[in-house]
Amino acid sequence: MSKANRITANIADLAHHPSVSAPDLADLTEYYDRRFSGEYCKKHHDRHNEQLQTMLECVPRTLSCAKVLDYGCGAGGCTELLKEFFPESEIHGIDISNEAIRTAQTRYPDCYFAGFDGALASYPGESFDLIFSSHVLEHVLDLEKSIFDMARMVRKGGCVCITLPCANEGSLEWKLTTLMRDGCIESPTGEEKWCWEDPSHLRRMKSRDLVALFSRHDLRLQTSFFGNQFWGGVEGVCACGPGMVLKWLQVSRGKSVKAKATLAISKTLLLLTSPVFLANMDLRRKAQGFSGLKKTAAYAAIPVRWIYLPLAKLLKSLADHEWVATRAESTGASQFLVFQKV
Repeated sequence: MSKANRITANIADLAHHPSVSAPDLADLTEYYDRRFSGEYCKKHHDRHNEQLQTMLECVPRTLSCAKVLDYGCGAGGCTELLKEFFPESEIHGIDISNEAIRTAQTRYPDCYFAGFDGALASYPGESFDLIFSSHVLEHVLDLEKSIFDMARMVRKGGCVCITLPCANEGSLEWKLTTLMRDGCIESPTGEEKWCWEDPSHLRRMKSRDLVALFSRHDLRLQTSFFGNQFWGGVEGVCACGPGMVLKWLQVSRGKSVKAKATLAISKTLLLLTSPVFLANMDLRRKAQGFSGLKKTAAYAAIPVRWIYLPLAKLLKSLADHEWVATRAESTGASQFLVFQKV
């Protein structure tokens, strides 16, 4: 490989997320301790925070929210949002990772964090007015046990707000994934997920199936939103850089000639768009932490960033409009659900 090609590869690698192995279901605590020892989920991007705010705005004004629980709080990635939204509330967080709990407690000493086994928390029944959970239920070992425990801990009249990936038909991600053989695969727990997802995801559920599970525990759906119908999906995939596109769209696995052609065209367009991830980077600062070809690549990417900045702004604008205009449509790759205990 020529030096120019190696620099190009290193530019693409600036968005690289460390490779992640599938979890050992017998020791999920140790697995997530390893992940949280790095930068895993310490913060969320602006799009996700905006979506979470929209979901939390649907919590009834009459609900006191004196005590709020972040179920699967990780390292406190959503704690700041909860503190801003519920400034008078007592904020609690639980997680299976002791490493995450230590980090969260250090970051937010005025909140209360505790570890648990991932199935049954130590809090007594009806301890909380609101339970919040962001991108956790796709990771838990036993979904029904987790829902039972959430229903147990929220008081009657209280709310449970959750968000997680969505398997509903119609999103860009659904359309392209289902064009591939084995686009949908079986997870280690025997549930369905998409082949290119994070290996720690154990399921991708349709919203109607999730609502049915919650209803068994006296949790009734009050409001639902959906994101990433099209432009939000393009923005999300491109934010991860070209590596995500290459992992996702496997043209050779197309179910037909037409499917392969659609996958090939989509892959090309997304690869051409994917350098927009550079628009959100401080490349000069990033370069200071590198040496050799990586340092050269970071500096070489600066003019590329400026070239792609207008496209990044356009993509954000389109995704913003989509979220406002179509979030009530269930054809999204992410779901935001608000339940109330009856």
